[in-house]
Order: sequence, then structure tokens, then C-alpha cells
Amino acid sequence: MSFTFEYFSELSSLWQELDYYQDFQAQCADDAVLIQNMIEKERVYDFLAGLNSEFDQLRVQVIGRSPFPSLEEAHSYIQQEETRRSAMLYFAPLRNQSNASDKDQLICDYCGKPRHSKETCWKLHGRPARGRGKRANSTKAQANVVETVDSSKETVSVANLSPDEIQHFRQLLSQFNSSSGATSNFVKSDLEPEEDWRW
Repeated sequence: MSFTFEYFSELSSLWQELDYYQDFQAQCADDAVLIQNMIEKERVYDFLAGLNSEFDQLRVQVIGRSPFPSLEEAHSYIQQEETRRSAMLYFAPLRNQSNASDKDQLICDYCGKPRHSKETCWKLHGRPARGRGKRANSTKAQANVVETVDSSKETVSVANLSPDEIQHFRQLLSQFNSSSGATSNFVKSDLEPEEDWRW
């Protein structure tokens, strides 16, 4: 049985007992409806105020609804979310366990080592450019030259330029800057340090 169901049941029994002891005589039907709506709204606030802090976001969503929800609607909304969360918590470990056990059973046909297949074998295909381990950060620095034109909000990326192409690009960019007021942002160079160029 869920927390919100038990909590709502306890509140409902307390409210029924309070209703039994209430001695209110409405003068007309309109007064009775107004008082009933006011009491129900207070009970929605009481219900939401007693929820655990994990329901803070839902509390805000329920209060922000238009028209203001009835007590049953508020309870139903919170109950659905609690059920959804408990289902996610139940199935997440199962999914992670199955993925881990599937990978543990893999043995490469090429090198015979565990936890990978022939399609992803580094001995056959080589280590990826952004590999893991010691060499992960020792590869050549890579980034893009990005030009941002304020007037049209376009972004263009260019990589792997030769020094001649870079010089030509700089000339075009300086002409463009002087005529249209564009700005350019340069991130890391894709060149080796000994081939590096400066502005």
C-alpha cells in the first residue's frame, strides 16, 4: 500500500469525524455550496501540506491548476505520480543488471578478450579518437573555428584548415568585420603546437 493512499485515508477519516461534529446550518443553498467549496479547498491545502518533500514540484503543479482541483483530483494526481515513480525505481535496477550481465557474457571473436565484440575490438579497429584510460587526453587538441554573425544569427563551423586557408579566411573575415560588424569567436586550434599561429 502506498504512502499517499494511507495518508489520504487517515485524513479522510479525520475529516469525516470533524464533519460529524460540525453544527452548521446554512440559510440558503448558495451558502451551503460556498461553504462546501471553501472547506474542500482548505482540505486540498491540508493534504498537499502534509506530503513529503519529494512531492514539492507536484504540490506546486496541483495548486497552479485552473480551475482549482477538487480533493479527489488532487489525490488522484499525486497517487498517479507516486505509482509512476515506484515503477521507475523498480524497473531501473533490473534494466541496469541486464545490461551489465549482457556485457559480461560478451567475448571478442578476434582477440578472445571479454566484455566487447569483434565490431568494437580496439586491436582490430584501433582505439577511438576519444579513447578511455591514460591516452584519453593526450591526443591532438581538437576544436572548431566558429564565426557568429550578429545580424543574421548564423553559426558556421570549420575544422582542419591548412595555414594558407586560415590566412585566406582571416583576410575574408577582416573584410567582413569592417563592412558588417560581425564578431568572431575562436576556440582551441586544431593544429599541433609547433604549427600554431597567432593573431
